[in-house]
Amino acid sequence: MPTDFDAVTRSRYPQLRLGARAREITAFGVIGALNLVLNIALFTLLGAVTPMSPGWASFTSAAATTVLSFTLNRRYAFGASNQPGARAFVLFVLVNLAGIGIEGGLVAGAAGVFDIRNALPLDAVKTAAIGLGTVFRYVAYRYLVFPAPDRQPSTPVLATQRLLSRWLAPRYRQDSGA
Repeated sequence: MPTDFDAVTRSRYPQLRLGARAREITAFGVIGALNLVLNIALFTLLGAVTPMSPGWASFTSAAATTVLSFTLNRRYAFGASNQPGARAFVLFVLVNLAGIGIEGGLVAGAAGVFDIRNALPLDAVKTAAIGLGTVFRYVAYRYLVFPAPDRQPSTPVLATQRLLSRWLAPRYRQDSGA
């Protein structure tokens, strides 16, 4: 039986869960938009002020906003999590890399398979790819990176968490001293 007021209220009034989900999605969207603006601004600033190459400026701005995105999503969008901070951050980075792969794969596939070379159709494909990558990230953050302590994950999520925890777990070897 839940003991805190919010949990009791949500269990008695399921329509309130939708409000919490809407707040979570809104926070996720606002954080994403903020990070997009900061990423572009930092990229532009680094390119204008430093002798850094565009590639390094892009990498630096993406890395900085990834750390900010992790911190803000963990604190404001997804709240309490039963995931330790370092492990959650590694999962967060892996999910972002997968999202980048989804976006890049769709754009490369559209350009290669459908031989799209014009900017407008490629921008449309890129926009759709960003949308799919964002949906993927939201679902992965919610169920894999920042699972709520009271949320019972589904079997595929548990299997993925077990696989990743084995892969991320430190490996200690005990020497027999012989």
